[in-house]
Amino acid sequence: MHARTACAFAILAWASASAGADAPTSWLDREVPSAWNVPGAKIPAAPKAEPDAVLARQCASLVRPSASATDRAVAAAGWKLLGASQRFGDTEIVGGQSAFDGMCRPLGYQFFVFSGGRFAGTVSPVPMDSRTDGAAQIPQVVSAAELTLPFSRYAPSDPLCCPSRITTVQFKLQKGKAGPVLAAKGATSAPTGEPRAAPPASGDPQPSGSQLR
Repeated sequence: MHARTACAFAILAWASASAGADAPTSWLDREVPSAWNVPGAKIPAAPKAEPDAVLARQCASLVRPSASATDRAVAAAGWKLLGASQRFGDTEIVGGQSAFDGMCRPLGYQFFVFSGGRFAGTVSPVPMDSRTDGAAQIPQVVSAAELTLPFSRYAPSDPLCCPSRITTVQFKLQKGKAGPVLAAKGATSAPTGEPRAAPPASGDPQPSGSQLR
């Protein structure tokens, strides 16, 4: 009886380990990422960051002043505007960050998508840090209803400059009575440098130049 019980436990442990090995470790590892945006949601508040007076002066020129109602909405939620906004028809993407690293690369950053001036969602379920797994590169607006976005994917042995994979996520803007919502429709990963991977500019590019590198 004890031998059978021990054997059963061993099989369960093996099955659990096998399932864990195959389970996605990032939202980007799913072919169709789970939804995190909902219609009518508010712009999420920026993560709280310890103020650094030296970095604030050093990186001040990289913070973009507000130029539109959507810019002001993002800034009002505590975000520092990141790079140039992008627009296609009535669709607009605004970047925001909460802090800088020592090289003025953004930390705790996010991209916010608007449709007709209404907030539709973020491109990631969580804020991102430059040079880490899952850091977003430059959004590519395909049409007023579609955009794609490459994300840097780092293996444990990758140097910070050079992620070994890129995961490209396809997004679609959906409109309903409750308001527009951004939905991730698919994710494809490929080794950096393959034709189906997004062409990286050394590291993680960003809308206004090399701030995410």
